[in-house]
Formats: sequence, C-alpha cells, structure tokens
Amino acid sequence: MKRDLIKQLIELTKQQSIALQEEDVDTFIELLNERQLVLDKIDNLYKENPELREQHETDLVKELMAIDEGNKIEFERQYNVVKEKLREIRMMKRNEGSYSDPYNISREEGVLFDKRNR
Repeated sequence: MKRDLIKQLIELTKQQSIALQEEDVDTFIELLNERQLVLDKIDNLYKENPELREQHETDLVKELMAIDEGNKIEFERQYNVVKEKLREIRMMKRNEGSYSDPYNISREEGVLFDKRNR
C-alpha cells in the first residue's frame, strides 16, 4: 500500500514537471492539490500502522526527491521571470504617468500663464 502511494506521488510529480515545462499553472496547482491528498493518505497510513515508518522505500523516495528538486528549480525560475515582468510593468506605469501629465492638470481645465511686461 505504501509503495503504491509513493509510486502515485512519483507519477503526479512527473506530471507536475510536464505542466511546468508547458507553463500550465492551473494544471500544476491541480496536481499539487492531488499530491497533497496522497501525502495525507500516507500520513494516515502511518497513524494507523506506525511500523510502516520503519519500512524504507529508498529507491522510490530517491526518485521522487530528484524529480521534486527539478520541479522546485523550474518553479523558482518561472516565479522569478513573472516577478521581473510585474516589476517592469509597475515601472512602465509609473513612468507613463509622469510623462503623460507632468503638471497633474485635468484636461478639461485651461492653463493660464501670466505675462509681465517690463
């Protein structure tokens, strides 16, 4: 049972890799939720059968950890790209606002200039 759940985790993690490569955020989040459900099942299994904690599935766990580490790296990369794009958009908005109406005057109002004759 435990081995099957770990295999299920590996499969979900591989699907997450594909979703990250395709930049499919919705699928990635759905898979993340499904993965959490499997982790909860494993946790419940440990609560019901504490002796299962002693059974180590090292081959599967190593595979899972390797895939998961790759996913974390790719997720961080994509996160940083999005964060940089948002920063650029904020800068563009701020710069655009300062050039479009430098005196902060409503377009409906007129501007009067006093001219002094000396």
